[in-house]
Amino acid sequence: RRTQTVALRGGHLHAIPAFGRLRLLARIRAALHGACGCCSDLYRGEWHLTAKPSCATISRRYGRLSSWARQDGRPLPKRGSGSPATAVSAFAEGTSTNTAVTATAEDEKTTVDENAPTFGDCGAENQKESVQWAYDKSTKVLTISGNGPMADYEGIDDTDVGTEKDLRPWKPYLDQITEVHIAEGVTAIGNSAFRGMKALKKANIPASIRDLGDYIFRYDEVLEEVIWAEGFEAAETTDVDSNQNVYTGKYLPTSMFDYCYELGNGKELTEWLPKSFEGIGCAAVRGTQFTVDFDHWSNLKYIGAYAFSTMPNLESFTLTDDIKFGLRKNSQVPEGASNAFQGSGLKKLIV
Repeated sequence: RRTQTVALRGGHLHAIPAFGRLRLLARIRAALHGACGCCSDLYRGEWHLTAKPSCATISRRYGRLSSWARQDGRPLPKRGSGSPATAVSAFAEGTSTNTAVTATAEDEKTTVDENAPTFGDCGAENQKESVQWAYDKSTKVLTISGNGPMADYEGIDDTDVGTEKDLRPWKPYLDQITEVHIAEGVTAIGNSAFRGMKALKKANIPASIRDLGDYIFRYDEVLEEVIWAEGFEAAETTDVDSNQNVYTGKYLPTSMFDYCYELGNGKELTEWLPKSFEGIGCAAVRGTQFTVDFDHWSNLKYIGAYAFSTMPNLESFTLTDDIKFGLRKNSQVPEGASNAFQGSGLKKLIV
């Protein structure tokens, strides 16, 4: 196998096995995210990757890194740092000026076993045969159908996508699937069901869905369109923050559309999202392109940590006592902070 090299300007070199461009970048991304909840935009090409000096994991693996900068000059959202555990922490930003790191990875072709199955069962435990999957190689559409809940795919981290730890039966086609069609009758979408699918552009969510898992579309970087069934009724979700505060309500689940960079272009969030949702879970729409009309979101009750982080098209937000903020610990604020708008384009805060 070839190796990819991560070179620190401070003088250290670390060779990383070449698991492919996406997985190499995912390793660095996961380290950044896991250390302190840093946000990261990883597009294709060569980057200077950076993080805060307080990130112990990054310092241990790669040395101390600093702020993000793309070599081709393409602008990036501002990066933030940890902040006090108050309501204002939702908007706090910080800077860092330490050593940068460059990571370069070439495109690698993904090979698919010609004998890999194109259909099978994917129902939840003890009812596996209640839901089926089928992949059409000609149309590149993955169809989920049946009557019952999908299986949960627990334990998949960003670095595990496509590896032996990834137990999704459509794993051989992760880099090919361009559309996911979920048929009426499926009642639940499992955790991480469509996570890290780098070719996925379109998906739908039928009215029969009564439960949404976490991380469903996380890091689907070219996902452009998600169609909700008319009259979709959100189910209750429980979000537990880092201080063990429990928030139960009809919230978009944790990281459901996290880092879906192309989702929301030219769209306003409350017009796209079913009216039955009363909040946004932890990092649920982080990094998306939506605008948000907070002034007319009358039933907004909960904003999870990093919920609107790094969203570039936000205008203003009015802070009221009716809205609860979830917290997440990081290396600088062990008691927890919201960072709900960290690194976003929010221009005005009204208290």
